[in-house]
Parts: sequence; structure tokens; C-alpha cells
Amino acid sequence: MATAPSLTAAVSDITTCSICLEDFRSPRALPCLHTFCFGCLQDHCRGKRPGSKAVCPMCREEFTIPENDVEGLKINFFSKALIEAKRAPRPDPCGVCSTEQQFVPATVTCHICGHKLCERDNLLHMKTHTTLSPGERDTGIHRFTPRKKRQ
Repeated sequence: MATAPSLTAAVSDITTCSICLEDFRSPRALPCLHTFCFGCLQDHCRGKRPGSKAVCPMCREEFTIPENDVEGLKINFFSKALIEAKRAPRPDPCGVCSTEQQFVPATVTCHICGHKLCERDNLLHMKTHTTLSPGERDTGIHRFTPRKKRQ
């Protein structure tokens, strides 16, 4: 049985230019809905005048080069937004329960071993180690050890 591609792999496929094999730079959509980098399309249409015919590098469907050249092709805002989302900082995954198929964000870091944990795994882990919430500084104090009374 075939497995579904991970979300990360699917987004990578959708945001990769099939000409340069990089993330789209200024993604432009052709009438056939295939998308390529603006620069890649400029190279592809080099030597052709506005109003002349060119073919899609993927499906070979003909399209007319707009009057203002490749710049006249529509920006693919969907692809642009996906690339921005893909590059946005993402919280660290829980080192215990996050998988390729299910992302669980870490909310704390263990003071002793440095593991990044979600709330659920943190409760189990606290029985043996001290954890810090994001932004908390390591003060060297073992917070969960009861203090001895002074005599």
C-alpha cells in the first residue's frame, strides 16, 4: 500500500520551480496554471517578442507572451504565500511524540538533558528532570527539589 507524502514534502513539491529546482522566486503562473520563477520564464522566453507564442516547459501548451513581456504574467500569490509560510520560524517539535506525520510543538526544555518536550511528555519527564518554559533562563536552581529547612 502506498503511503501519503508528508505535508513538508508536498509543500516542497508545490513550491519548487521545475526549471531551476529551487523555491520559486517571484512565481508567475501561465494560462495552463503551471508556475515558474519570473527569471526562469524570462530565460525560457528569451528571443521571443511580446505577442508571439511560447510553450509551457511542463505541458507544452502554447501561450501568448503578454504585451509587457513575462512581467505581464500573473503572480501566483498562492505559491508566494506557501513559500513565506514554509520559511516562517516554526517551534521546535516535541522530542518524544512528534513524528513525520504529526507535529507536536515543544513547550518546555529539560534543564538537565536539554530535551524539548510538549506539555504531556513534560509531566512524565519532570519526575526525573527539571524543565524550563520558553524564555526562562537557566539559573542553576533545581526548581522541583524541595528546600531543606535551616536549623
